[in-house]
Amino acid sequence: MIKVLITGASGFIGQALCSFLIEKGIRIKAALRSKQDTYPYEFSVIEDITKRIEWEQALDGVEIVIHLAAQVHGVKRVRYLTLQQDVFNIFDINVAGTKALVQASCNKGIKHFIYLSSIKVNGEITHSKPFIEKDILCPEDEYGQSKLQAEEAIKSYCKGTNMSYTILRPTLVYGPKVKGNFLDLLNISASKFPLPFAGIHNKRSLIYVENLLDIIYLTLLHPKAKNETFVLCDGQDLSIQELIIQIRKAMALSPHLWNCPLPVLEFIFKTLKREQAFLRLSSSLQVDDQKLRSYVGWQPRFSVEEGLEKTVQWFLSEKK
Repeated sequence: MIKVLITGASGFIGQALCSFLIEKGIRIKAALRSKQDTYPYEFSVIEDITKRIEWEQALDGVEIVIHLAAQVHGVKRVRYLTLQQDVFNIFDINVAGTKALVQASCNKGIKHFIYLSSIKVNGEITHSKPFIEKDILCPEDEYGQSKLQAEEAIKSYCKGTNMSYTILRPTLVYGPKVKGNFLDLLNISASKFPLPFAGIHNKRSLIYVENLLDIIYLTLLHPKAKNETFVLCDGQDLSIQELIIQIRKAMALSPHLWNCPLPVLEFIFKTLKREQAFLRLSSSLQVDDQKLRSYVGWQPRFSVEEGLEKTVQWFLSEKK
């Protein structure tokens, strides 16, 4: 029976992945930052993720690594000055930590290394065509740059060894227990207030967490996933207004959208110092996942509508 080490096992995706792989009959071992007395699976505590020796101890008996752990929060800026500690944390965790783990994995004879990267490696906005794997990469912030450096380190360390890799670049992941921007969107949608987004005609690719789990499972087993990079999405792109309409429909609410001119909306967000939030709401980010589908035969088990329905059901249950 295959034994897999999962980093980031206590996070949104990690928790779902652990349960999913157990159901598939795969043995798992979690890498945690601190001891958890009630944790239900075998685990190792990694106090310093940049120390290769700590990873080597955690890798005993493991055949495959799934590396989810990452510093995902953006870099804070005060009066346009970057907080250097935030920059250090992102590159320390996402780059130095990944280098230590992949080096330890090579040393321990790990067979396959799966890395959850980000579509931010490609860039933040699409214009005339969706992102694909062969695009010139253009990460625009420290997070995207750190994920690209980690990808490059994985490829470099695996070269000339018996360890293969798969790099996955998902778009925005949503589903039960989601956090961050998508949770904010759920809260806004549940407010029942009219929202000023009817005039935004962008397109955004998303991926439902259970579709992502299916992809990770396929890349554990499929020979054509070895030494490849894939961009991921559900395959149905939505504008912000379409997304809110579907979310509110699942909440049994009226859409209640009105058209606020984009320059006015941009000014409001800028006044609130939420320029990045406006960019995500108004711009397009689409991916073409045909490479993944043709290489490993993946098809989404859940449509966007089904994924949103399940996400909203969880959200509403948490509000009771």
